[in-house]
Amino acid sequence: MINWIHLITYFWVFLEFVGLYILSLSFFKIKCSKLRIMLAVVVAALLASAISNLDVSQIIRIIINLLIYAGFCLFTTNAKPIPSIFVSLFLVVMGSIFDILISTGYCAVIGISIDTLMQLKTTYIIVVTTAKFTSILFYWVLFQLRSRDRQQRIKNRYFYLSLLFPITSYLSMYMVFYGLSSSEDAPLSIAIFEICLAAANVGILYLISIIEKEAQRETEMALMQKQIDMQMQSYTALELNYRTQRKMTHEFERHIQTLQSLMDRQEYDAANQYVQNIQRNRALKIVSVHSGHPVIDAILNEKHQVAQENDVKIQIEVNDLSDVSIQTDKLVILLSNLLDNALEACF
Repeated sequence: MINWIHLITYFWVFLEFVGLYILSLSFFKIKCSKLRIMLAVVVAALLASAISNLDVSQIIRIIINLLIYAGFCLFTTNAKPIPSIFVSLFLVVMGSIFDILISTGYCAVIGISIDTLMQLKTTYIIVVTTAKFTSILFYWVLFQLRSRDRQQRIKNRYFYLSLLFPITSYLSMYMVFYGLSSSEDAPLSIAIFEICLAAANVGILYLISIIEKEAQRETEMALMQKQIDMQMQSYTALELNYRTQRKMTHEFERHIQTLQSLMDRQEYDAANQYVQNIQRNRALKIVSVHSGHPVIDAILNEKHQVAQENDVKIQIEVNDLSDVSIQTDKLVILLSNLLDNALEACF
């Protein structure tokens, strides 16, 4: 029986460190690999279990456990010493609250005292295991709520899915205890079932987190591919605009040479007629933007030409933008999208 007690105690401590890991994810970033985190959980749980068997006062045991929890946070995350201590203290406080709530709640429903519950060894194991898992579920919900700033739709879907199995587990355990009398201890098979069910719930939450990360990664890859496509379109448009402007520059040079030839021969009427013909040619009406930033100039010239081709009035006023330090790819996407949206609204 002593071996079973030690094993169950270690299992409870192991669940506490699983909860600490999930709680750490809510506030800090993980800096270790999964293998190192698993080893850290096992080693820290063994160390905390050994501390629980020491013949010291309860206050000293709590302080040592706080130091172990804080050390676990410092080893596995990028947490600083003071925040890691606060998180460890929060874990201890919430763990005690859930232990009290679950145990007193069970005693109130069944109609027994805490002393009677502790004498029902198997039932007591089940109640404490339920309290440990409830705290893990609370930390999981906290982590989900704090990480909702990205991929909101995906988070909501997997958040509700993560709650389905624990709720079902609570209902099944309620049905089991509903059939027991107030003074009857639960069979050992139910305790084993409860422990396996708690472990399965932890595994399900971990599996859902993996699925959630994969779905988020796929969404980010799709967004990245979309950005790449937009960049390629922008670069293609810039290249086309450059070639068009280069072609039109050569055309203007030829027109100037023709005008110069007419003026040299003093054929002023022919030169005037030639200028009017040029002005009626819409394709030659371009704007030359000089902001000091070649990428911005190319984008503004291109969008001005698009606006002219679609009979949209556009007026461009720019200052010296040579000091703009935004990366070229981001600048192309941002400025092109803004101007495209404005032009589409005018079409």
